[in-house]
Amino acid sequence: VGYDNEETQVLETQIEEDNNPTPNENDSNPTVTENNNTEVTSSTQAAVNKRKDRSPAWEHFEKKEIRGQIKAVCIHCKNILGASSKNGTRHLLDHVKSCLYKRQRTIDQSMLNPTKLSDGIVKLGTYNIDHEHARKTLVNMIILHEYPLSMVDHIGFKMYSNALQPLFKVCSRNTIKKDIFKVFEIEREKTMKLLDTNRSRIAVTTDMWTSNNQKSGFMTITSHFIDDAWNLQSRLIRCIYVPCPHTAEVLADALLECMFEWNLDLRDGLEVIKRSIEKIRYSVAFWLGTQKREEKFLGAARQLRVPTSKMLELDCKTRWNSTYSMLKTAMIYKDVFPCLKHREPLYKEVSSESDWANSKELVDKLAMFYDVTVLFSGTKYPTANLYFKNICSI
Repeated sequence: VGYDNEETQVLETQIEEDNNPTPNENDSNPTVTENNNTEVTSSTQAAVNKRKDRSPAWEHFEKKEIRGQIKAVCIHCKNILGASSKNGTRHLLDHVKSCLYKRQRTIDQSMLNPTKLSDGIVKLGTYNIDHEHARKTLVNMIILHEYPLSMVDHIGFKMYSNALQPLFKVCSRNTIKKDIFKVFEIEREKTMKLLDTNRSRIAVTTDMWTSNNQKSGFMTITSHFIDDAWNLQSRLIRCIYVPCPHTAEVLADALLECMFEWNLDLRDGLEVIKRSIEKIRYSVAFWLGTQKREEKFLGAARQLRVPTSKMLELDCKTRWNSTYSMLKTAMIYKDVFPCLKHREPLYKEVSSESDWANSKELVDKLAMFYDVTVLFSGTKYPTANLYFKNICSI
């Protein structure tokens, strides 16, 4: 199966020749005579060997020396057969007829491909169907255009694919899903290597989408940095589901988890600052809990001559600017809180000096964002001339 009549006749003719490899004594033109010298005999033998090597079998085999013996190795299936001149090539031709790999490669996967030459002439050639490449192209198309995975199960899509290439088998949605995850892992590895080799700072931005019923939300996290060639690089590193409620605590935990997975770990430092803020928030909430506690706090502040008339304020956890205002005001009264520990037995957790130092560092950073936000929000004066200077400060 798989050969035309001409090739079959050539193979049969060669088999007959191999059964009679030496010339007959009654031939009218014998190749070798008794009176020939050694040189003639050698050249004649070389001609005989050359005739044998011209067998169609050697188009599919190559001679190799294996463990001191000459063997014939099939170039299609790599099967090893004997190549001794005493055996002829009949067994090699029989193997060519039954070589499944050759039959599959030459017939099942071969198609005519028109190619237009430079002189305008169209030439027909053959090409092989690369199923792996076709699957990758299909996966990239679904990713690029965000098509649903179910499209590969649609009858219309299967008919269209079959019309383009009948030999290509459209895979199922589960297979496509696995291939997409493989692409993700490959691209993720490339991005991680790129971030690891980056020598500049990395800025992280987030965007949040919430459904209409407020029951589910998704947050995308994007990294930005400038490479060695001074080109701005941006990489989307995560699109993550965030459960309700979408408080600052929940969003911060999701962000930190993503940064930890991408080796951008700031967990230790941020956790320390987070604990410091929680202690200050507890103190503020405690002394604003009742009117009696608030009066006691103001009395202690007057005794310590705190130079301000601004009252404590509690922040809203979903608004970073309110946290900035809370910390900024609380730092003015930082000497008052330790004094009240001995006057109020229920007041148990007092912020330490390291907590106030961490809060000051955060307040200095947030102050820059707060001022720039107020500046950029102006509507009665131009802000374009102020943009570059403040962004560089950030």
